[in-house]
Amino acid sequence: MMIYMIVDGYREIKEINQDIRLIYMWHPPNYSSILSHWHGGIEFIYILEGTLNMVCGNLSGAVNPGDLIVVNPNQMHAAVSGKNGVKYYALCVDNKPLSEICANPVGNRYILPVIQRKRRFQTLIHDENINNLLLGLFQEYEKKEPAYELAIQADIILLFALLNRFYIDNSENQIVIDTHFEQVLTYINEHFTENISTESISKKFAFNKCHFCRKIKSQTGMSFVRYLNQLRMDLACSLLTTTDKPITMVAVECGYNDLNYFSRKFHEFYSMTASEFRQQSNLS
Repeated sequence: MMIYMIVDGYREIKEINQDIRLIYMWHPPNYSSILSHWHGGIEFIYILEGTLNMVCGNLSGAVNPGDLIVVNPNQMHAAVSGKNGVKYYALCVDNKPLSEICANPVGNRYILPVIQRKRRFQTLIHDENINNLLLGLFQEYEKKEPAYELAIQADIILLFALLNRFYIDNSENQIVIDTHFEQVLTYINEHFTENISTESISKKFAFNKCHFCRKIKSQTGMSFVRYLNQLRMDLACSLLTTTDKPITMVAVECGYNDLNYFSRKFHEFYSMTASEFRQQSNLS
């Protein structure tokens, strides 16, 4: 088990095994809880408290306590916590344990198509039976009674049974992952403190500027400027809470050479000044 007390919240990663991970997350308001990315395995995000503004597949909007988000394999997703913050569990299941289940005809029929991305489940689900199943899975891990690993595997199989029975996504309007654009997002996530713009990114990755603007909006739910400011504000909160650096230096390190612009953006995101944020975090 790996536990992180982080400025921007709390993260606890519990490895049921190397291919199945249970993650508990807490984030304060307006934080990039999930940067835009995709992965080969399937992920289940269960909201406990607060709201999460999620972009995933055809979903673009707020998800609330009791909601389950299914992130299908190779599905781009991103999220920002709501105005009251968010607490959620994420169950990440890699393809390896699912492939092992597919070693029999039943698994081959119901699970293999998901791994092969020939079948997708609906993204947003609110189902009491599935919620209870997931909560039971979480409790199995916490209690660790004899054969809890077997119980968790059984719960995952039952989860797939319910999803196959009731929640197959037959819509044709699916957002297909663009591996080239994934490289663009990775570059932005790694260079957001630098002087980057729609023009420079479009030129670097040979995109038409208008196409790039539409693409980042569809993949993240935000404009490029909003996404860039979101990343910079997250870093600003971290620096304000963990260091005593002057606010001017914090602004520069986050990519803002204009302190007035930084101050306006910070207040826009958090409804307080950077100084007030630092004072509040020191009191908590």
